Amino acid sequence: MDLIVHTLEVQYLPVVFSNPLSFGKQKIESLEKLRIKMVLKNPVTGESGTGWGEVPVNYPWFWPQCTIENPMFVIRDIVSELVTQWLSLGKVLHPLLSGFELQTQSLNPLYTGLTEKWGDLPFLAVQVMNSAFDIALYDGFAKLCSLPVYKLFDSSLIPVSLDFFFKSNRTVSSLMKGIELSHLLKENPPSRLGVWHMVGIVDPVPADESCNDLARWIVDGGIKRLKIKLSSMEDQDMNRLKEIYKVSRSLGVEKYSFDYNGSKDELRWMIPFLENLKADIPGLYEKLVYIEQPIRAGMTGNRNEVRSITAMKDLLVDEGAGNWEVLYEYYQAGWSGVALKICKSQTSSILMYALSRVLNKRVTVMDLTNPSLAHIAHVQLAAHLSDDPEIESNAIQYCPLASLSESKVHPKLFSRSQGDIDLSSLTGFGYGYRMDEIQIQETGINLEKAACISG
Repeated sequence: MDLIVHTLEVQYLPVVFSNPLSFGKQKIESLEKLRIKMVLKNPVTGESGTGWGEVPVNYPWFWPQCTIENPMFVIRDIVSELVTQWLSLGKVLHPLLSGFELQTQSLNPLYTGLTEKWGDLPFLAVQVMNSAFDIALYDGFAKLCSLPVYKLFDSSLIPVSLDFFFKSNRTVSSLMKGIELSHLLKENPPSRLGVWHMVGIVDPVPADESCNDLARWIVDGGIKRLKIKLSSMEDQDMNRLKEIYKVSRSLGVEKYSFDYNGSKDELRWMIPFLENLKADIPGLYEKLVYIEQPIRAGMTGNRNEVRSITAMKDLLVDEGAGNWEVLYEYYQAGWSGVALKICKSQTSSILMYALSRVLNKRVTVMDLTNPSLAHIAHVQLAAHLSDDPEIESNAIQYCPLASLSESKVHPKLFSRSQGDIDLSSLTGFGYGYRMDEIQIQETGINLEKAACISG
């Protein structure tokens, strides 16, 4: 199928947080989400289809060193440049091929121009904004093929073999020869996913269990998994872990993970920290399944230290890898696996997944506090690619009002029951948004707001 990107519509929608969320020194109380409406058209037949993509503009995560007073000026400039690139994309034979070609041929020159204009800007900022366009492409293309997105990865639909996407590294490309992407995916993805509840840096964990908000979340949602944000200030982190474990151990929590958001420049400190954890809180250590990104992006760490850590617990890459080439560097250094994020694009996620599968590495799917449509693409990624039927899903905790329309169409997807979310309402083609129904709900909510204002 030969398609072109016919039109693009860009929307910035507000996201207000009911509870503050902290990344390093920055505390988020509100942000915007970028929504892309992409119309694809067959220039021969005139047939067209609409795809939707969305990403939260969470710049404290992808641009932690930002010193600009209003980063949204830069973000809007990035998006404007991306609109130009996507409208000049040319023929779309398959979204994996077009997404890959745009990322490998267009994003670096675009990024260079942006840094000349705005100074120190992480490439991840461009990649995250691009993901909304990339997701919309898959959604629209799949709808025109009358297929769900993850059925697009059949080799009969992709005009090149899998090793084509890895040709920049001869070793990896040879590993991919003869492998069909569809054979790496789950044949029967789960309709329910276990939720990793996030315990943020500034989330209160009082000693009195009777009035603890964390305990309420665990009990009300049946939570069995806690992802704990840590600062890498070892003494402070250890004391906080003792409080969290004291609250959660009697409430049925079965798994724990740690996330540092790249807060250190080396790994040497982690070995004694894990040894102390094992001695001081043995129950938590036993249930700790992996550790996410303890050192900043761009650093893989000393290989001997990585080897010592992974002998104790799995070490996962998150912010450090936005594409398979960088991820391969981490794997060469001995890291255990990857935390995929839909905000790095569907294209990058599927290729990082393929690399991880072939190298027998651990694959999880983690959140960027994805509300509304972003949450839907996020859960589809987890259902199809995560090793275990699990997902971090924290927009329900921090910004539930941003998903009001979507939650009316998919109520069990935007709430938790027995520690899970339910994906069974995601039906139809593309990502299964059911966008027509969501837009009806959006219209109703906007009319209610207008009535309140006029009244």
